[in-house]
Amino acid sequence: MNQSVSNQPALHETAADQHAPLHLALGLSEEILVVIESGNWDLVNELDQKRRIIIDQYFKSSAPFDEQLTRELKLKNDEIVSRLISHQQKIRTQQFQLKQAAKASRAYQSNTSAAVRNTTTMD
Repeated sequence: MNQSVSNQPALHETAADQHAPLHLALGLSEEILVVIESGNWDLVNELDQKRRIIIDQYFKSSAPFDEQLTRELKLKNDEIVSRLISHQQKIRTQQFQLKQAAKASRAYQSNTSAAVRNTTTMD
């Protein structure tokens, strides 16, 4: 019996292997969404850079286009952008509140200092 084993992967394995980068990018997208909630912006940036490289390499390759995976990736990306915008707005609101509190504190300190000076000059 001649049992030759082909080194060529089956066609369905080849397609799955060719789309593995998109699956990896989707996984990184999920991870980014989790990390955004923790506020670890350095890790968000690191994961996003990895994801971008994988996506760029995939679309520059000759791998067949997978419409469903590409659509899923776009939806995840839209969700990431939406959450980032939401966090950015929260941070801006917090910055504004901190600036207002700092102004109020300076005004209080200025008024307190003036009151103390007036009290000591009256004595």
